[in-house]
Amino acid sequence: MSGRLTWLGGRRVAVVLLAGLVAVGLVPTLSRGADWLGSWKMALGAGLFSLTLIGPAASGIACAAYARFAASGAERLVATGPRPWWPWLRPALSTWSLAAAALLTITLATTTAAGLAGSAPYPATAWVVVPALCVLAAQVALGVLLGAAGRRRWLAPLATVATFGLGVLGAVGVIADIFRVGAITGTYAGETFDASTYSLQAGAALGAAAALLLLSNRTAVGGAPLPRAVVAACVLGGAGCYVAMGAGLHEFTRPVADPELVCGGTTVRVCLARETTRPLDDLAARMERQAEALTDLGLDLPPRFVQPEAARDRDPAHGVLSLLDEELADTVSDESAARSLATPADCAAYSADIPPPEASFDARRLLARWLLMRAGLLQPDRDDVDGAWLGAGLDEQRSWVVSTYDRLRRCDLEALRLPAGV
Repeated sequence: MSGRLTWLGGRRVAVVLLAGLVAVGLVPTLSRGADWLGSWKMALGAGLFSLTLIGPAASGIACAAYARFAASGAERLVATGPRPWWPWLRPALSTWSLAAAALLTITLATTTAAGLAGSAPYPATAWVVVPALCVLAAQVALGVLLGAAGRRRWLAPLATVATFGLGVLGAVGVIADIFRVGAITGTYAGETFDASTYSLQAGAALGAAAALLLLSNRTAVGGAPLPRAVVAACVLGGAGCYVAMGAGLHEFTRPVADPELVCGGTTVRVCLARETTRPLDDLAARMERQAEALTDLGLDLPPRFVQPEAARDRDPAHGVLSLLDEELADTVSDESAARSLATPADCAAYSADIPPPEASFDARRLLARWLLMRAGLLQPDRDDVDGAWLGAGLDEQRSWVVSTYDRLRRCDLEALRLPAGV
């Protein structure tokens, strides 16, 4: 191992570099906080997202190592050996190993933390680490090429910037998106990672890595028949994957045909996607407390309230949970529970191109406030525009509440009206 680390500065320097790579990788992972604690898949993506800076940093390290390697004159000695490709690639392998260790350390930390926080684990999706390691190989190879060709250690920052720039170009669509890993697009509720897209990304990245390493030293990497055949196969396969990825739309996630739900509650049945079940018990308890005001009026609640992302097929017989940004938290607000109770049907109009009438929003808002007040969770102040009606007796409120809830259950949104005086 010491021989592999010679061009990196030895064991002590390698330990420092590993610690630095971990520290650098934590920046993108924690850049949006730690809301990924509420979803194991999201935590996995957050860990892999550390490659956003680990990869460019590793590219800079490889560039400095190969600038030192090439300038030392050892390149000529390598060419005379029986397997010149092996000593030439050892510094690259060492750099890749250090960066891979940093990436895996962060990813293991995020997924472990999510599991300890109560998120349901999905270890079967951990295969997405493999394409990330392939992308890392391409990033390191770019640094190898710049260091070997330029022979100046001051080129290391340029390698870092260039590698980071490739990820940006992929993100904006200038090139195929093969250098970006773990971009968090949501909670992954009702979704899973698309193996076909990740396979194309891995193939294209390996092809790029092989091509860059070949260009760094054609004699060492492509001199012998076997390495030449392996490199040629990787380059040709990678080119095909790159073309395929650039043609058409390739999403990194896909919907699950029948997403698994986890339900809780007794009088109010609350169902969340298995990926995001942290707030389930708290949400069910809050909704059951507020739902007493409805059941006391003899109103029938829907059989269950379902998280919208998990219910791919719209079912107006079920209520809709309205958690906004709380579905990853361990607790929710009473306002979220009230909004959910005030949406007792998944009406098509809620997601139609033409929005529902304004009165439907106003009616649900007022109904949610009424639920909060009946549960003792809201006390209108003197300037509250709804204060007069909310402060009236139940006898005055009963008719509007019953008719409004009935219309919301039937998705008769056009018939919704606010009570007189509101």
